[in-house]
Amino acid sequence: MRFSDDNEAADIKPYALAAKWNVPRNDVLKLLLHATQAGLVNKEWRLICPNCRVSESSSDKLATIVDRYHCDWCGIDYEGNV
Repeated sequence: MRFSDDNEAADIKPYALAAKWNVPRNDVLKLLLHATQAGLVNKEWRLICPNCRVSESSSDKLATIVDRYHCDWCGIDYEGNV
C-alpha cells in the first residue's frame, strides 16, 4: 500500500491485497479489522448494483443497510444479500 495510487489506497480490497501479498485472506481481513479498531482505516459497506457495478450507497454500519435497492443508473430494483 505504500506505493499505491490514491484510488487504491482509498478503496482497499482485502482479497486483492491478500493475493498481491501472497498471504491468506483471513489474515488480511483480521489485519484490517485491527487497523479499524486502532483508528488507522475506516470500514465502509458499499452497496453495488449487480448489473452495472455502480455503488448505490454506503454505510459505516452493516445494521443500517436496507434489504431492497433501486439503481438509478440502470433502472433496476434488487435485494441486498446481507
